[in-house]
Amino acid sequence: MIPVTVLGLGPMGRALAAAFAAAGHPTTVWNRTPGKAYDLDVTVAETAAGAIAASPLTVVSVLDYRAVRSVLDAGALKGRTLVNLTGGSPPQARETAAWAAAHGIGYLDG
Repeated sequence: MIPVTVLGLGPMGRALAAAFAAAGHPTTVWNRTPGKAYDLDVTVAETAAGAIAASPLTVVSVLDYRAVRSVLDAGALKGRTLVNLTGGSPPQARETAAWAAAHGIGYLDG
């Protein structure tokens, strides 16, 4: 099974991490507020960059695009795939897609 990283453990991030783990994917998570993964069968990373490094696929689900950019490490993501499930506007999605392309990051905005 392909390892997966989930950044952000709000309601959607927790549900995604739980679903990936239940499906047998080795799942690494990171959240700004520690302790949100207490009952999940996942690996908890100390940093977002550490979580990104654990998997070829990172799913981010945080408050907004400003938060997305504040937690992502372009160097850690280079050559990997990023799925962004954060709410925002089409211009923000296009801007983030351009940022990802410029850093060699595969990108899908949901």
